[in-house]
Amino acid sequence: MHLLAIDLGTTSVKVSLFDDRTNVIRSAHERVKTLLEPGGAASQNANDWIDIIMRNCQRITAECPDQMSDVAALAVTGHMMGCLPVDRNGHPLSGHMLHSDTRARDEVQIIGSAAGSDRIYQLTGNILAGASVLAKMMWLRNNHPQIYNETACFLNSKDFITGFLTGDFSHTDLSDASHAGVIDIHTREYPEELFSELKLDINKMPQIHPGTEVIGSLKKQTAELLGLRSGIPVVAGAGDGACSAIGAGAGQVGDTYCCMGTTAWIAAMSDKPVLDKHQRSYNIITGDGRAVGSYGTIQNCGRSTDFAQKFFAVDNMKDFDNMAETAPAGSNNLFFLPYLNGERAPIFDPDTQGVFFGLSTDHGREHGLRSVLEGVGYALKHNTEVHRQNNLSVDRVSLIGGGGRSAIWRKILASILPAVITRVDVPSEDATTLGAAILAGTGIGLYNSIQEGMAMIRTIENTEPDQAWIDVYEEGYKNYLGLYPALKEPYHRLAASK
Repeated sequence: MHLLAIDLGTTSVKVSLFDDRTNVIRSAHERVKTLLEPGGAASQNANDWIDIIMRNCQRITAECPDQMSDVAALAVTGHMMGCLPVDRNGHPLSGHMLHSDTRARDEVQIIGSAAGSDRIYQLTGNILAGASVLAKMMWLRNNHPQIYNETACFLNSKDFITGFLTGDFSHTDLSDASHAGVIDIHTREYPEELFSELKLDINKMPQIHPGTEVIGSLKKQTAELLGLRSGIPVVAGAGDGACSAIGAGAGQVGDTYCCMGTTAWIAAMSDKPVLDKHQRSYNIITGDGRAVGSYGTIQNCGRSTDFAQKFFAVDNMKDFDNMAETAPAGSNNLFFLPYLNGERAPIFDPDTQGVFFGLSTDHGREHGLRSVLEGVGYALKHNTEVHRQNNLSVDRVSLIGGGGRSAIWRKILASILPAVITRVDVPSEDATTLGAAILAGTGIGLYNSIQEGMAMIRTIENTEPDQAWIDVYEEGYKNYLGLYPALKEPYHRLAASK
């Protein structure tokens, strides 16, 4: 028995075939084009996703025909906080507005004035911002009323593909609906009063399901295009944040995980939403709907090491790590603020920029490289401390993502947080599709729960904090925390002068 998972990433679309023991049999992926336009537009053509999915499925079928004919269930995951209007036949009426699309800045102010940003956070568990789906829907209504009026349903990325698979474009799951900020995080229903106040049509919203629920089956016409048999059950699936938690083995209450990719986040699972009094974290309901993850996301993780490789002329990450390891913990009081493209949680300031602070003639390339790894670690600790202030335990963290391959970075992170860092045997590129596959297997009863599926994920190694480093980093973190407040005003002056 096999499971097929589709992942719509912001840079590539991927299809993965798994066996029933959660092992990857084959994967295929292809880059997808993002259209960037003046005014903050960032969108993708949803039909491009379909074309790539078809090619990926055909590649896997050519290599594994017997296994593909044995697929028992399908699930889709994808980038979250997007907005795709479709008509009654499921045809896209515009490009899919990505999370990074900032055209709805004015609508954020309108919604905040009409309904109150604090009230929306208390209601939805998510921070009102330009990425918010409510703001994107309002932007379409205000700027493209014909598209808004013709819209039968506003979908997120993975929901459009489940519609393509089943022929029914009217479903979403709890994870996408919660992170979109369009549901009451407590009742898990659309808040009618809020939609009414904002004059948004609640009837244009999709039906909400747990990610494990079977919402249809693969229709014959689509099955022929994909080279699969028709009638395969399709579950609701979940957003990439929720699926990566499952793929990291951290999808239930009490679990904590960190994903270190281009961006990075650290999430702690609880039995209920966690509403931070300073609105520094956001909530995503888990893939199976049985828990809620409190998330803190930083903007520049892999971006920081990519920058440092070029800045310090280091050919590869192996040399990067080897050089960084020769510098002492604390990098001789050299600090790096990893705010290269602004920062998200917990400061939420798009005008911040990267900084090296404390440079002297005593510093060499090794100190600069290590300070970059430490700066990202401090930024993740900043979010970890928010979780701890909200009574969430962060003692053991399951780590996925490309950053997790670096032994020195794992040890730095373990000592800065401090926490035991657990590395699992799931390649960073497979964690999200594995989470989707486990949802699919649970939906058809192959696994009794996502926990049973996650139990097959094995631990490779544990990285313990270094006590001597803990002491250095505790002092360093105090200095790190003082830098942003001191630089906030100059940051904003620079941004205003551009």
